[in-house]
Amino acid sequence: MMKGKISIISGLFIGLLISYFTLDEYKGLSNGYLGVDGKVIYEVTELDFGFISNTFLIIVITSGIIYFLLTKLQKSEQQHDNSRN
Repeated sequence: MMKGKISIISGLFIGLLISYFTLDEYKGLSNGYLGVDGKVIYEVTELDFGFISNTFLIIVITSGIIYFLLTKLQKSEQQHDNSRN
């Protein structure tokens, strides 16, 4: 149970960091509305579905890798403890 919580929290943190540094060129979709004199009156920016899904995928993969590594580490420690006895 503890492995799951640790992997989700650390996967979220590390996944967001990876997403921030690898997807930093994301500009987003934006629509600007110009006034009569050519100045931008307001600009509407939208999030791209691809950006959100890529970030989510990175977080899920990172959490899965951390869970797998924690499971392997726990099995390794159990085998080491059993070999001592």
